[in-house]
Amino acid sequence: MKKISLFFVFALMFVMTSCDKLDEPFKKEVNIEATGRVVLLEDYTGVRCVNCPAAAEIAHELQETFGESLVVMGVHAGFLSMPLTGYPDFRTEAGTAWYNYFGFQSNPIGTINRIKGDAGYGFNDGEWATKVAEELAKEQVAELDIVCNYNEQTRNLNVEVNTVFLQSQSGKYLVTACLVEDSVVGRQLCPEPVGADSTYVHRHVFRGTINGTWGTEIFDGAVPANEEISTTCSITVDTTYNADNCYVVAFVYEDANKNILQAFQKKIK
Repeated sequence: MKKISLFFVFALMFVMTSCDKLDEPFKKEVNIEATGRVVLLEDYTGVRCVNCPAAAEIAHELQETFGESLVVMGVHAGFLSMPLTGYPDFRTEAGTAWYNYFGFQSNPIGTINRIKGDAGYGFNDGEWATKVAEELAKEQVAELDIVCNYNEQTRNLNVEVNTVFLQSQSGKYLVTACLVEDSVVGRQLCPEPVGADSTYVHRHVFRGTINGTWGTEIFDGAVPANEEISTTCSITVDTTYNADNCYVVAFVYEDANKNILQAFQKKIK
């Protein structure tokens, strides 16, 4: 992705597991080249969901097919994400809030850019490929860039998300930054004859948001084109997470319908 030139130095406060919202977002005019639409697939899954490994495989295959144009997050939420003895607990406050807000009742279920279909926000895994392709075919209206500054000694992660609208918009828009860890080994209930698999590799595990469940408001009203809006936040990465496999997923969305305009991901180190 083409980097956005920065002309400001931000004073970042080191806050554990919280985000510092700027009183006034830093803005400046930029001349940016659109790099293409990037779609977010959220796979709502659970460690005791016997059908979820197959859905996770579909999500991973789609990411390999679409490359950098598709970002995947495995969000553990719902009844089947509640672990029994020996199972990992991947549940998060934000993941549970999203699951409930979108009205989900079972796993696996997925959102594609949080667009709403005839049955609501959720799509079954057989629909994911079609919906991702449809979203990628839409015109790109925003560009995102992520700058990560990770301190290996303190495990403090400072994140800067830069948003540029490529054309004028109107409405209320927010940016959400998430921490994701890939390739986490932990027990997963699989179809027979495997059953409970203690060597199962969980991909794209959503570990939580960095700037709150619904993110940071960046604009409310008429949004001008080609103006960069920078949002900063920070978190202390849990010592049980493998920082080498962690990355930040950020997305910008419209508050009224929760539809995501653009997503992006960046490794923290």
